[in-house]
Amino acid sequence: MDDGNVADMSFSTMTLMQPEQLLKLLEGYDLAVTGMPVYAGELKEFEVGSNIAGGKDYYVPHLTLRPLYAFEEDNRLSMWGLYFTAEDVGKMSEHTANMISDLKWLTESIQYNGVDLDKQRLAYLKKHGVQVYGATVTGPVRELEKLKEQPQFREFRLGRIEVWNWD
Repeated sequence: MDDGNVADMSFSTMTLMQPEQLLKLLEGYDLAVTGMPVYAGELKEFEVGSNIAGGKDYYVPHLTLRPLYAFEEDNRLSMWGLYFTAEDVGKMSEHTANMISDLKWLTESIQYNGVDLDKQRLAYLKKHGVQVYGATVTGPVRELEKLKEQPQFREFRLGRIEVWNWD
């Protein structure tokens, strides 16, 4: 792929880690972290359905830790983060508390397919805290290639590719 392309890519980590730890591992790269999959007890604490897609791949529905967003009293969006920044390493407890608060509100306020599963996830997160097992990032393709050198990262999946100047 030529220089001048920017792409989205997701990857998994070899172990569970605190979101701050993963952001610190990514500090040296010129990338934007747009989300991190959260482990909430799936596969060990309770059963979830999984779909087999093409041989050895499994998809397990998961929660995703995303940057903060906030609403005004009249429900208008007042702040929205597209990606985590370097400053978020020290503010990650705000992001995780927001995710847990949203999940609590959702499970108490709305009846939907999967609410019981989300209640189990919420209980797990309250007991064990928030741990992530990967990230979705966006950045120049040459920078994304460098992630393969990090022994903690694996299972890379290339997403959308666009031609534009990252700088």
